[in-house]
Amino acid sequence: MGENFPSLDALKQRVDQELARLTPEQVQTRTTYGSIFEALLQTAFHRAA
Repeated sequence: MGENFPSLDALKQRVDQELARLTPEQVQTRTTYGSIFEALLQTAFHRAA
């Protein structure tokens, strides 16, 4: 199941941790950071609705 974050900053830190595990090439081939963050936010808002 997904994680709940107490703040947007906590979510950003978690995203940064996950991205740090990937090589730059892996991140680049998947999508841009902004797109990843947008997808995470959209998922969170759809679950809350």
